[in-house]
Amino acid sequence: MKNGKLIILFLLVSCVRKTTFERILITNSNKEFWIEEKKEKNNNWIYMGNQWIFYRDGSAKCLIALNPEKKGTPIINVEGPSDYSWSYNVRDSILNVGPGVKYKIKRYNLDSIFMNTQNGGYFLLIHKHW
Repeated sequence: MKNGKLIILFLLVSCVRKTTFERILITNSNKEFWIEEKKEKNNNWIYMGNQWIFYRDGSAKCLIALNPEKKGTPIINVEGPSDYSWSYNVRDSILNVGPGVKYKIKRYNLDSIFMNTQNGGYFLLIHKHW
C-alpha cells in the first residue's frame, strides 16, 4: 500500500501543467524555431543571428544562421558546454535561458515574444517555420 501511495504522488508531481506562455514557447516540430532580434537605440529591430529551439523537458538549443528565414546550425562552444536549459517563473514573468541570462516577458502571442533584460535591453523572439 505504501508503494501505491508513492506511485500516485510521483504521478501527480510529474503531471505539472505548462502555462500558456510555456506551451507557446516549446517547439513542437523539427521545422520550428525562434529567431532573436534586438531593439537598437533608433528603435529598429535587428536580427542577432541567433535562433532558439525550446524543448518540453527544459532543455534548449541555440542555432546560428545569417539568414533568419532558414534554420541554422547548432552553436559549438569550444570553451565549455553547448547545452542550454530554460525555465519560466510565472510569478514574475522571468524566462531564464542558460546560466545568468534572464528575460522579463512583457507580452507575447503565438508568433512573437517581447521581453527585456535586467540592464534594459529589449529583445524579440519571432516564431518561424521552414
